[in-house]
Amino acid sequence: MLAVICFLVSLAAHQAPDSSHFNQQWIDNQAQHNGWQGMLNYLMVATLLISMGLPRQLAAFLAGYAFGFLQGLLLSMLAVSFSCLLTVLLVRVFARPFAQHFFSKRVSQLDAFVYDHPRKKAMVLRLLPVGNNMLTNVLAGMSSVAVLPFLSGSVIGYVPQMLVFSLMGKGVLLQSGWKIGLSLALFAFSSLLSWHLYQQYRISKQSPPTIVSLSTEEQR
Repeated sequence: MLAVICFLVSLAAHQAPDSSHFNQQWIDNQAQHNGWQGMLNYLMVATLLISMGLPRQLAAFLAGYAFGFLQGLLLSMLAVSFSCLLTVLLVRVFARPFAQHFFSKRVSQLDAFVYDHPRKKAMVLRLLPVGNNMLTNVLAGMSSVAVLPFLSGSVIGYVPQMLVFSLMGKGVLLQSGWKIGLSLALFAFSSLLSWHLYQQYRISKQSPPTIVSLSTEEQR
């Protein structure tokens, strides 16, 4: 798996532009109207650049511009999901052992935080309109969180904003004011929803112990 990952990373790096050049001009030349080759170019380069810190919203916007709403949403979701998995695995294999050796206390605190409900925590973090996607992936790789629950929660949390920005990119291509307006309204709605879920999660973590939990502690 690591050999395949390293090969794909090197292949994408060979074709990837600087992140500042991953824009409309690059999309027009390398992705749009190039069939399956264009889709593959976008997928490899977007995966690599998102892993290096490119905002996933920009990747979704450019995918919607290049491929339309549905294909753009699918390709940008694949790119951000592959990027998440790639970063977590590489950090888990190459960086976590060093972190455990030199920063064992911090790693233990991180492990304690992600131990319970990793899927729900990942989903809430991804739903928030603020935050650093790459940093979240790096921290997940540093921790002992189970990869599949973290990845599945991330994928669920990615959907609203990726949908919104893919639709916005499609609207810009067609110069459709109502699609751009709809995408902005959906972004505002998804931001409010994510904040509401985050507040609910915080309240649930701060809720007082129940009778059942107290009785369980007494039995221990």
